[in-house]
Amino acid sequence: MLRAFKNEPSHQLPTGLVPPLAQPLAEACSRGDPLVPVLQRIVIGLGFEHFMYAVGASPHPTQQTRSYVWTSLPAEWVRLYDDRAYVEVDPRLSWAWNSNLPVVWDQSTIADEPRIRGFFAAARTYGIASGVVFALRTKFEAPGVFTLSSSLPDVDTDRAELLGTILSQTMALGTYVHDLFMASVIAQLLPPP
Repeated sequence: MLRAFKNEPSHQLPTGLVPPLAQPLAEACSRGDPLVPVLQRIVIGLGFEHFMYAVGASPHPTQQTRSYVWTSLPAEWVRLYDDRAYVEVDPRLSWAWNSNLPVVWDQSTIADEPRIRGFFAAARTYGIASGVVFALRTKFEAPGVFTLSSSLPDVDTDRAELLGTILSQTMALGTYVHDLFMASVIAQLLPPP
């Protein structure tokens, strides 16, 4: 079951170096400003349209387990994702959990399975046609994931070259978002391992 974060992170910032790309996010957090607009501007600057950060309360999320999500995706898509148990279908999750590297995906990487095709057909109606996904490890043994998505259906040569130049920034941003939530939200919501 997906649960939207009711609150944004508190003023408790993670310790360590703030990646330059995430500096506006750290500053907004310090001021107590809303973070979605700030993160959304960063995401658009990277050439994407939406972000999603999610963390599960179980090592193997299913529709029955609790997962928390923070996203700029439409609320209707989040409800549909939960109602149709897409957590059990979405191949981006297994791609991320089976790799320590980010996975770039588009319509050509989709397996020819009816459930997966149905999932991506529904996702496209909400502007989710390609993107980058990677896993985030937690001390709770529950997987986290950071996704950036775009309505562009294909990652052509120019787009692939652009993504190659920003992947390190994308991973630094996702890690910072993850640590921000781990420091102030997730540690209070997840049961101990």
